[in-house]
Amino acid sequence: MLNVLRKSFIIDYTISFNSFVYRFKNTKLLRHIFKGDLYNNKSLKIFVRILTAFLSIFRLILFRGIYFAIIIYLLFLLKKIDYFKEVFLLLAVLGMFINTNTLKRSVKKYYNIILLKMDPISYTRASIVYTFCQDLILNTIILLSFSNYLDINSILIALISCLLKVIGEYINILYYKKFNKTIANNNYLVYAISIAIFLIIGIFILLHIKFSLLFLIISTCILLCLAFISYIRIIKEQKIVTFYKRINSESIMVQQEQNILSTRQLAVEISKKDYKIAEKKLKGKTGYKYFNTIFFERHKRILQRSAIYFSIFIMIFFTGLITIILFSNTYDAKISSFILKHLPWLLIIMYFTNRGSIITEAMFINCDHFMLSFNFYREPKVILNLFKERLKVVTKVNLIPAIILGIGLILTLIMSTNSLSILEYILIFITIIFISVFFSVHYLVIYYLLQPYDINLKMRSISYSVISFLTYFICYEITKYEFTPINFSLMIIIATIFYIIIALILVYKRAKYTFRLK
Repeated sequence: MLNVLRKSFIIDYTISFNSFVYRFKNTKLLRHIFKGDLYNNKSLKIFVRILTAFLSIFRLILFRGIYFAIIIYLLFLLKKIDYFKEVFLLLAVLGMFINTNTLKRSVKKYYNIILLKMDPISYTRASIVYTFCQDLILNTIILLSFSNYLDINSILIALISCLLKVIGEYINILYYKKFNKTIANNNYLVYAISIAIFLIIGIFILLHIKFSLLFLIISTCILLCLAFISYIRIIKEQKIVTFYKRINSESIMVQQEQNILSTRQLAVEISKKDYKIAEKKLKGKTGYKYFNTIFFERHKRILQRSAIYFSIFIMIFFTGLITIILFSNTYDAKISSFILKHLPWLLIIMYFTNRGSIITEAMFINCDHFMLSFNFYREPKVILNLFKERLKVVTKVNLIPAIILGIGLILTLIMSTNSLSILEYILIFITIIFISVFFSVHYLVIYYLLQPYDINLKMRSISYSVISFLTYFICYEITKYEFTPINFSLMIIIATIFYIIIALILVYKRAKYTFRLK
């Protein structure tokens, strides 16, 4: 079993290392730092091995910690924190049906069992034991870290949750043998079990039912026996090889990948009625203006849809806020003070409401994916002219929620008590418009300079993801500072003007090298 685990870890490391080197060599910001054959670089291999291990452990702890934190936070809001062990264990019962690993489709299993012919029984035995130990250690550590807020026996609770998972593995195998699919793939059954568990949680809280220590000890003894029997039955299951091959076959993996791609394509798919464009829209337009108008008129419904949804949500939010101000003098000055104190948060709001990412995705899938095959399409003048035309339309789309946000914010401030001048009202509105323009330019620039998609319509650029994250990080860091409306407005306006100038120069100079099929 230990040998199987060791081989499995080696394969995982090899996949991680190859993926890392591939992305490293295809990231322009990094590939010039290291030259030569990276696969023979021992220092890099050690670094990746340590990094991979660290990220794996960090990811496990982070997601598990978030899960526990959400349960504790919700119970804290409901003032029912003393029901944590009941809620956690009942959710563990739900997890034993829908969160199992043995029959879960996985690229890792495809590599280990299908391609490299690893013994399925040995792999299953090692996987169950490893997952059990991993979950037990993680759950115990996290529960102990919350011990100041929870009056529970952490080790006992963690052990019960892990035993339930082992039993759940066997239940899923029995269900698969009978119905040829896992419980998690039966939506109606998942809904029924989930509703039943949440109803039971509600009943426990309403009727003040709690698990005693004696009940937990007896349950642990029973579950230990059931888990041991389940484990023995699983590793003796003769059809486990067939199950693995059926679930993790090459055709299934390809189909899964195609389904993900199809989902992305459906998000930007146009219908037959979108092909009809009013003649007045095209009248007097030639060249790339004509080309660009056709594209955006056909995609108008897709591109404007989410912008309109955001606008409606913003309208409802500010209507509620203004209603509170009109009918309650208590919150009048507080709302105004809060808004003016947190003006930089407009950057975060506009970051999420901006539709730049979906627009550039539509551009590539339905236009640039085909047009980049032609050399003339990558000439600097062509790129710059098309960039400017696209920027106009992208800005118009993003201005829809921006204008609604600006109007709502100004009306809220006018209705509330504050000492703002007319100039400051105007500057706040203009600032929101400029933030919208900034993000419109930003998404279009990084699309042209990094072109994150490959010829198969998959996103491959790690630089694009890094830049997107850094953009959010910088916006978040700015929110930690306080600005007067005038200072904040001047900062945004000047930054946007400079950014547009630099963007146009970069696109003209560099896009002919970067804007291409990969």
